Amino acid sequence: LILVKPKHFPHDDATAFASGATDILAQAKVTSCLNEALWGIQHVVGVSARLRDVPLPCVTPREFVQSGGVNQDLTIGILFGNEQSGLSNNDLAHCHQQIRIPTAKDYGSLNLAQAVQVICYE
Repeated sequence: LILVKPKHFPHDDATAFASGATDILAQAKVTSCLNEALWGIQHVVGVSARLRDVPLPCVTPREFVQSGGVNQDLTIGILFGNEQSGLSNNDLAHCHQQIRIPTAKDYGSLNLAQAVQVICYE
């Protein structure tokens, strides 16, 4: 887990929202910028509900896994945006692929925790 410019970390709220995963929080790395967070990562996949102007191959989480997207020879980073606005075009410009979680047409966006859970499940 790498956090880019969190408002507050460590913080009691983070511990409460972690639902017992304090071991992951204890190992979290905090960086000041996305470039620093992505250092050493060879393949970056951005998770976004919105299709953007950035020309990226876009797949579902299942398609990503079934296509061999998780190559054990590469260091893969999965990039999530913040709760309010998700990933920007600048964020997606760092990515090699985009994952879009299929949702109902009228409810196109998930909150961050739900999106992370879906990706980790797949």
